[in-house]
Amino acid sequence: MDFPTLMAVRLARGRAVLPPLRPLVVRGVIGALVAFVSFGGVMLATRLGRVGEVAALRETSTVFAAVIGWAVLGEKVGLLRAALMGLIALGAVLVQIG
Repeated sequence: MDFPTLMAVRLARGRAVLPPLRPLVVRGVIGALVAFVSFGGVMLATRLGRVGEVAALRETSTVFAAVIGWAVLGEKVGLLRAALMGLIALGAVLVQIG
């Protein structure tokens, strides 16, 4: 057994009803494929484009993650977090301009 399976079995021990693992495995496989394609895309972009531009664009993923968290998951976005996300986006724009 691999580590995640061992952890799931250990956490589920003592529970009367075990949660179905199939939906979690499907989510995990989809997440792994998305991560693999995402990382491969970054590596391909690094080979084809300029590294500085690719790195700046890659850092904007945190902004997209925060916006998705706010819009879809209902997370709170304070003034400081919004300002920092704006700075990240501004940095990416400045790299593209320069």
